[in-house]
Amino acid sequence: MRMFAEFDAPERATDALATLTSLGYFDIETYSPFPLTERDARAPRGSFVLGALAFGGGLFALAAAYVTPRTR
Repeated sequence: MRMFAEFDAPERATDALATLTSLGYFDIETYSPFPLTERDARAPRGSFVLGALAFGGGLFALAAAYVTPRTR
């Protein structure tokens, strides 16, 4: 079962997260503009290698589009 919840204050979100974890729910995903817990603050935030490859691919596509002759 999946559930979505939106909170109007950060304190309510952290209280709800604490309540859910105390009830035994551990498979919880949180999305917020700031970390809600110490665990969220220390969580990895993506792959540098993947970001570098995507950036390089974008630069390659830009260069290829720039040097490709236009046909009318």
